[in-house]
Amino acid sequence: MCYNSVENGVSPLITAAEAEQMGYRIIIFSFACLALAYEAITTTLERLRDTGLTGSSVSPMTIFEVCGLGESIAIDMAAGGHAFDKV
Repeated sequence: MCYNSVENGVSPLITAAEAEQMGYRIIIFSFACLALAYEAITTTLERLRDTGLTGSSVSPMTIFEVCGLGESIAIDMAAGGHAFDKV
């Protein structure tokens, strides 16, 4: 069985241990990251509105790397491409 866990949703909030005791083998935390992303985005945009700066210490390259830029460059190069020559 599979349990869809959505904090502040209609399903009761249970721990993984409780779900296992109830016979669930998989828990889907479908809202976990989305709610936190919303809070972070809201806070950042409020800071930008109030101070003119986001206060972020994360560089674009960090995000690109997390999203697989290195792998994309390797595939492009292996295929003889030059799409990332300036990166």
